[in-house]
Amino acid sequence: MNVEIRFFASVRELMARESLSLELPCSATKKMLLDRLAVVLGACRFQQLIDANVSIALNHELTDTSFTLQHGDEVAFLPPITGG
Repeated sequence: MNVEIRFFASVRELMARESLSLELPCSATKKMLLDRLAVVLGACRFQQLIDANVSIALNHELTDTSFTLQHGDEVAFLPPITGG
């Protein structure tokens, strides 16, 4: 199955790309997604992604829990939001 990965704002700059499409097994989990991203992005960029304290949105809904992906899902990595 295909899922679309999007990177926003400072995360996009860290990853040096706006998006990528990943082929994953059916009903892939969040852990499977992160494991695949580690391979695709390389260890250094993946570590930057983890260290950036990003939020994850699945199909435009923020989530901090485990999830299972379906074909066509969109996963977005968003930088921390600060206000003042």
